Amino acid sequence: MADKIMAQPWTTYTCGQSGRDLIPPQERWVDTSGSSRAVVSLDVSYFTSNGTAFLALETAVDPEGTMGWNTLLTANSTGHYYLIAEANNGASYPLQQLLRWRVDGQNASEWQACFRSTVVLK
Repeated sequence: MADKIMAQPWTTYTCGQSGRDLIPPQERWVDTSGSSRAVVSLDVSYFTSNGTAFLALETAVDPEGTMGWNTLLTANSTGHYYLIAEANNGASYPLQQLLRWRVDGQNASEWQACFRSTVVLK
């Protein structure tokens, strides 16, 4: 049996300040404990930036990211993106305990994005 989780419903975000990232609150992160696989999809209706910005799907061992957040996927244009992350050594996309999205706007003076993300855990 699989659990489908709406990690982020269709939402539009706008940032008009230079060098700003956007990270969802911790209660919106997906806890994958006990799952061996996650099918993660990202639907981007639009993504524009003045400079270089991107939307990332990330995974980490703990909320503080003491071991670092690992990027599974990045997107900076309209499209449907997906990946299968697995909780085993040597996986192309290693699944850790937490999943989240993040907009990296460090090299953009402004950006705007409309997207959603779903996760199916097995």
